[in-house]
Amino acid sequence: MRFGYVSMNSASGVRPDVVARELEELGIGWLEEPFLPDAYEAYAELADTVDLTIAAGEQQNQQTMPMIARVCGVLFCGTPLP
Repeated sequence: MRFGYVSMNSASGVRPDVVARELEELGIGWLEEPFLPDAYEAYAELADTVDLTIAAGEQQNQQTMPMIARVCGVLFCGTPLP
């Protein structure tokens, strides 16, 4: 079972894929905001390549982000995927 999370808040100069793999090894539950809010393809690619929940949405439009989260396979504002 995984616990906790790390928020990147779209940090520049840090590779989210490297951070995600390190967090997997540490047993962290999810990685929040690894990219800018409109980097939909990057969110989807990262979610497909790691066994770690990727979270998005705090900085995104509250009406469109739930749909984007379902398509990309990421967590949106603490709401589990259907």
